[in-house]
Amino acid sequence: MKIYSLITAVLLLSINVIKKTGEHEPELFVSNIISTPGDEFGGTLSPDGKIFFFSKRAPSTGRSSFLVICYSTLIDGKWSMPQVAPFSGQYRDLNPHFSADGTKLFFVSNRPVDDKQKIDSDIWVVEKTANGWSEPIHMGANINSNQLEQSCSVTDDGTMYFVSGKDGNSLNVFRSVLVNGVYQPAEMLDSDINTPGNETDVCIAPDESYLLFTAAGRDDGLLPQRGAQYPRTDIYITYKQNNKWTVPKILSEPINSEADESSPFISKDGKTLYFGSDRSFVSIPMKKKLVYTELEKQLNGILNGLGNIWYISTEQLK
Repeated sequence: MKIYSLITAVLLLSINVIKKTGEHEPELFVSNIISTPGDEFGGTLSPDGKIFFFSKRAPSTGRSSFLVICYSTLIDGKWSMPQVAPFSGQYRDLNPHFSADGTKLFFVSNRPVDDKQKIDSDIWVVEKTANGWSEPIHMGANINSNQLEQSCSVTDDGTMYFVSGKDGNSLNVFRSVLVNGVYQPAEMLDSDINTPGNETDVCIAPDESYLLFTAAGRDDGLLPQRGAQYPRTDIYITYKQNNKWTVPKILSEPINSEADESSPFISKDGKTLYFGSDRSFVSIPMKKKLVYTELEKQLNGILNGLGNIWYISTEQLK
């Protein structure tokens, strides 16, 4: 319980962080291996810290982009070149999330259910086996619906928080309790968390003491000097007090930025916050005039405006 209290205290402090010269900044996670000039987001680290699963978006001329779940393994202190996960590569798969003990991996996919094609996406799970991972298992009707399911996160006791379009037109955060191995009908969180806009990604504390989620278009997410609602997602935090959730607060810079932030995830030891962001080399006005060779270099570099996975030590935010 002490480690969870420490995590909560550190994250609370992060709300009041103000960006200053010399302040610790988020760093790219495994540059040119996991974070590349391609489009990466939605990472999750195994409890032992040895396997990192993440989502990769491939360009597509179809109706939507193609999404694949990849993984990298820590071998002798170095991360291996990623491989496509054995259960991915055919359908739109994204947002993997490890269970607390590392024996299950939840993810989102639009793969067929009972041999019937899906227009929307559902939450699935694979279980660790002696030879790798099981075949994907559909999470069932108490979790999934005929609307979009977007992401999920589980507590130490298996309680699942997930994002879904069920019971409404926008994406909202739901909670389902695990009883005797069966997930119960989900309940939608209150209106301080769920708004008419979209809540898109969730990360629940192992002890259910706080919740990180992403949202766009809220009154506290404004474009600098314009006063307009910010159209991209930022990371918010809310705490459970007396069995109720506090009013969510937006995390300050350097975690949130003018870019799109997504997929928050806290490592098992509570020391590291991982998240996706498409922050780039661009600042307007640029510090100096770009020449064409420099422009081409930046457009083909890691900070070209496509997604990357970033991390920051929670200890650095004290």
